[in-house]
Amino acid sequence: NHPSDQPPWFVDSASGPGAERRDWYVWAEAQSAPGAEWHERNGAYYYGYFWGGMPDLNLENPEVTAALYDVARFWIEDMGVDGFRLDAARHYVEEGRTLMHTPATHSWLQAYRRHVRELAPEFLTVAEVWDVSDVVATYVGEDVDLAFEFSLAKAILQSVNDGSVTALASALKEVQRLYPQDGYATFLTNHDQNRGMDVFIGDEE
Repeated sequence: NHPSDQPPWFVDSASGPGAERRDWYVWAEAQSAPGAEWHERNGAYYYGYFWGGMPDLNLENPEVTAALYDVARFWIEDMGVDGFRLDAARHYVEEGRTLMHTPATHSWLQAYRRHVRELAPEFLTVAEVWDVSDVVATYVGEDVDLAFEFSLAKAILQSVNDGSVTALASALKEVQRLYPQDGYATFLTNHDQNRGMDVFIGDEE
């Protein structure tokens, strides 16, 4: 979704309106929408939802999708990996001012999953869809094989800190209702959150 602004793809794209890879990212000649998602470079604005150093790829451009398919082929066939973690999956394709969970995002993920499964039938895709469980669950099945369960993670941490099973029991009941069997990935915290030992106030036990 958002590589660095340093590699050749973006360096070329940012060089001017006639660049070979100009449309590999989302550009506007004037800041087309207010907010922190737009960043100036060489007299134009590019879209970078998270930060100016991580411009969003234009996944509506078939050339970008073809390049990402080739990246997948390299890691699957040449390097032998068995699965991918798909970062920020709710943000892949914007539709107007709708910046997440768009139908176009679901469609792109479905096509991507078909592609990697053609290369390796047992290949696993796990998505980071940072949202409540009933939204995250809509990605599992056709879009990806499983998704990280943020509500369950929060409940695990809360139950441990509270010394009570209440939060965990409620969250488990909910995810078992929403997901197909083995459709969610359990974790405690990720690289965007406080680490587990911080949440547990350094109490190893």
